[in-house]
Amino acid sequence: MFDNSVAVIAFFYGKNYFSGTGQTVRYAEQRNKSVCMFSMNDVYSIMKYSSTDKNAIRAEKWNISLNILKPMK
Repeated sequence: MFDNSVAVIAFFYGKNYFSGTGQTVRYAEQRNKSVCMFSMNDVYSIMKYSSTDKNAIRAEKWNISLNILKPMK
């Protein structure tokens, strides 16, 4: 599945490259694939700026999604 993909989207802090996710991210970087990572900070950002309003959560999620989809180099 990985070898046939163009990019990798990972829920990853970027600290432990020995974890399964970390190894996948490292493998993707070695193969020059686009890697888009997000972390709990993104989740907390949604919670901080959106409160419990469902529409606000959707809007903030969309804003963060746009940032996540920008490949990290």
